[in-house]
Amino acid sequence: MGLVVTSAIFQLTFCGSNVIHYFGCHVLPLLKLACGDNVSTVAMGVDLVCITALLGCCLLILLSYAFIVATILRIPSAEGRHKAFSTCASHLTVVVVHYSFASIIYLKPKIPQSLEGDTLMGITYTVLTPFLSPIIFSLRNKELKNAMKKTFLSMLYPEKM
Repeated sequence: MGLVVTSAIFQLTFCGSNVIHYFGCHVLPLLKLACGDNVSTVAMGVDLVCITALLGCCLLILLSYAFIVATILRIPSAEGRHKAFSTCASHLTVVVVHYSFASIIYLKPKIPQSLEGDTLMGITYTVLTPFLSPIIFSLRNKELKNAMKKTFLSMLYPEKM
């Protein structure tokens, strides 16, 4: 998908400023710098490819979770089901955060908006999600939970520690 989008973007002619007011090289800021007769056609094609990729991946994730939930529900012990659901919840949290912000960027109406808002959304889904992943998954570790409780309690009640 990335190769298709990149190839389409390189078919465009760029005029005016060569400065992209964005922290990374996303498709939409590049399309804003393009000029010529075919920009709207390429933009529509790129939008279609990006939306298809976003929704296609989301559909595959939902389908895989449906199979995972069906399998978990067949686990005989309540403790086993709880442990399996707990593992899935961590992953699902990261996926929901990532897809929420990515969807806001790629599925929002194409109206003039502030560069700060776009940059904030871009940073959120390209930086925050990878940063959150290890934190969310490590919170399942009992030793880490106990160490964090002890640290926070010592900060709140230093006289008792």
